[in-house]
Amino acid sequence: MSSAVTLPKVLIVLSSASKTLKGEDTGVFISELAHPFFAIHQDTDITFSSPSGHSVIDPSSIEMFKNDIESMSFLKDRADKYQNNVPLSQINPADYDAVLLPGGHGPSIDIIKDSDAQRVISQIYQAGKPIAAVCHAGGVLGSVVDKNGDSIYKGRKATAFSNTEEEQVGKVESIPELPEDHIKRHGGNYVKADQPWGECVIVDKNSQGTYISGQNPASAKKLGEELLKAIHAGVQK
Repeated sequence: MSSAVTLPKVLIVLSSASKTLKGEDTGVFISELAHPFFAIHQDTDITFSSPSGHSVIDPSSIEMFKNDIESMSFLKDRADKYQNNVPLSQINPADYDAVLLPGGHGPSIDIIKDSDAQRVISQIYQAGKPIAAVCHAGGVLGSVVDKNGDSIYKGRKATAFSNTEEEQVGKVESIPELPEDHIKRHGGNYVKADQPWGECVIVDKNSQGTYISGQNPASAKKLGEELLKAIHAGVQK
């Protein structure tokens, strides 16, 4: 009998926030979770985690993507896994081969300041394993550090939800710091699509590791595809 194949383990880090600074409903943006999830789920072993062990989907994103097959399928079939998940305080970083962070305004409320998120993601990154983050989640990782203690953004190209896009959705004052500003403040070279809401995915590899970032919802699927490539590359080493 052949032995079972051991799949690479991916940690999907979700926000636990449900309200913005102004009290608006928020959470995880459904397509930014569903699209990369479906790009990787058949080839990986996925664990969902969050600061509190509980997550919600941004209701506005459900309305926006109500006709999107993958988003609605994820909501229907996997609510038990994303809603009640593993608290980040219980996660052993050594168990994982990669990290994926979906966006929504939620990460700008809690992930940006969560010490367990910073610990877990930093240790996985320092082990040479890929990190991928899309939209707002791509602009909250300034305190994630490499082996030298430098921010994951320092000296490298990265993208996240742009200031222009934030202005267009009218939520500049809803979060503590705009993702684009956060990347720049931590020494990153911010890159964005030619037009707001266009696809933009940046794969930046250096001696410290691989950081994959996507700008907005249009970038989520490709982000997942690039993460899977990076995982396979790491497994083959």
